[in-house]
Amino acid sequence: MSIFDAVNIGNSNFTIEHRKEEYSPSITVNRHCHNRYELYLLLEGNVNYFIKEKIYNLSKGDIAAIGMYDFHRTIYPNKKAPFERIAIHFDKDFLTGIDFDLAGINPIDIFERGPDVIRVDADIRKRITRITERMLSMNEGNSEAGKCLLKLLLAELLIEVHLLMKNLEKNNPFSVTDEIKKKVTQIMEYINKNYSSKLSLAGIADEFYISRYYLTRVFKRYSGLTVVEYINNVRINESLKLLEISTDRVSKIASTVGFNSAAHFDRVFRSIMQTSPLKYRKLIETGTYSRAEL
Repeated sequence: MSIFDAVNIGNSNFTIEHRKEEYSPSITVNRHCHNRYELYLLLEGNVNYFIKEKIYNLSKGDIAAIGMYDFHRTIYPNKKAPFERIAIHFDKDFLTGIDFDLAGINPIDIFERGPDVIRVDADIRKRITRITERMLSMNEGNSEAGKCLLKLLLAELLIEVHLLMKNLEKNNPFSVTDEIKKKVTQIMEYINKNYSSKLSLAGIADEFYISRYYLTRVFKRYSGLTVVEYINNVRINESLKLLEISTDRVSKIASTVGFNSAAHFDRVFRSIMQTSPLKYRKLIETGTYSRAEL
């Protein structure tokens, strides 16, 4: 990956990053999640974007809204290609002081209830580009005036995206139509609902009346993960929430999210989060750890 341009502006609860890169088949981005909201704006190129249990084909101008703890992954084309995007991460607290009731909306709805991805026309793209260019032209934004302006610009951007997504409720061009993708999506939804139960490749194959070989092949092809990797990621995702909001012992959390032992949970957690469950909880409690960059 050769980086032509990279700009990162922000502070502890808001960042905006602009990157121009050239991706090749050798580049991989691991499936990950954040404890902040993310707006992903594709300015150039074509990618497959994996969000929760769906796979979207993104092209120039498309916007993805990724909620807190939503696992996602970018799958790049199998050839060298130019690529440009803007990624905005922010905490809900960053918007404190903005009265969205005046606009009659809840901007966080776009991350929790709206479609994950939208396509915009040229005029709207210009308005959104104008907002992000103003954000990127600022300095570190650490002054009170700078933080206030970033907050207002983000509010404007969220309102624009919210209105776009509301108009897409009845006609979403990103609806999955390919039969194989539909099947993979159904399997992911099944895993998401039953992650706390005992799941196996054979059991899932039987549930959907397909062979284990076919399940393994198509699931990996369209999600970039094996079935077991996806199950583990869903379980770890749920465990992160429990580690942050509950006082349950790690062994109880392991059982709650579907692991048959605390030791197995610990191994999988370390492989995905690069730290142990206990250390993760302590770092979150002390406010010294953020997954915004994972």
